[in-house]
Amino acid sequence: MKKGFFLLLLLFVSQAFSVQQSNQSASVFAELLLWQIHEISDDNWGQVIGPTGTYQQNQFLDVPFKWSPGLRAGVDFNLKESRWHVLLYYTGYQTEGKRVVSTNSSEVHSAFLGNFFANNLTGAGVSGPYYKEAGMRWNVLFHTLDLELGRELIINPLMNLRPFVGLKTSVIDQSINTSWQQPFDDTTKQPITTFSSATEKVTNDFKGFGPSFGLDSYWHLYTSHENRLNLIGQFSGAFLWGHWDITDVYQNNTPVSITIQNDKMSSVAFMARGYLGLEWAHGVGQIDMSLRIGYETQAWFNQLRYYSFDMGRTENALFLHGGVLGGYLRF
Repeated sequence: MKKGFFLLLLLFVSQAFSVQQSNQSASVFAELLLWQIHEISDDNWGQVIGPTGTYQQNQFLDVPFKWSPGLRAGVDFNLKESRWHVLLYYTGYQTEGKRVVSTNSSEVHSAFLGNFFANNLTGAGVSGPYYKEAGMRWNVLFHTLDLELGRELIINPLMNLRPFVGLKTSVIDQSINTSWQQPFDDTTKQPITTFSSATEKVTNDFKGFGPSFGLDSYWHLYTSHENRLNLIGQFSGAFLWGHWDITDVYQNNTPVSITIQNDKMSSVAFMARGYLGLEWAHGVGQIDMSLRIGYETQAWFNQLRYYSFDMGRTENALFLHGGVLGGYLRF
């Protein structure tokens, strides 16, 4: 997607610099993103079960995702007389979450299905082995490409609106890697001697394409001959026809490999986006320069679709949020 987008962007930028007609303008922009994600199901990849007795303490294991940078870049064509806008932009982001846990007296259980069949190939038991040490590394790659057609409406001297429709395509790849050490049999509570460590890798890869819609609002807080200060609010959504490719492979150092067969799935996925920020714009002749700073959040519903031992088939949402700092140049 990146290579195709940048070819399109180069074409649009070359056209932007060639715009000479007085009734047209074009702008290019780039935004630095600093986001964090949260995903339902990342708070239960394993459980620490304390010793039984009058008082028992259990803990669900989550994945703390770090704040990570991303990039958004694009081009905007504007027909001044009719106030129509054509906007093309790409958003790219990747992040990682990690967690390590170890215990002496408690049990660390896996929430993934492959581990259930380890030392339990018939599935007759109530659990697979538990462990004394475990680790998690969860990687997320997020790419979207948007094409929008909108028209600016001047409501009054203090406010402009830009409703739009468009097309959105998205690629969201997730890789869930877990490691497990010092296995114990859940029935006998004795160490397992046939293997000493194991890994399980789940991939949840999504590709989608569909219509988008939204509304941008601009509130003019201050205006002078050369400078403007605007409050910007944006809301948009999209319905994407999507395809999920899911794999789940457990391996230990016996070596034993267990593959969970997941049917490929296709269905409609909905996403929503909101943004609130401030823009300072400065005009010099025929060129406008502006800076924006704001906060953005996105919700991608039904993104996580793998089969969990604890929860069955998941249909969980992916949330992104954080700061946006952008620069814009209009010709």
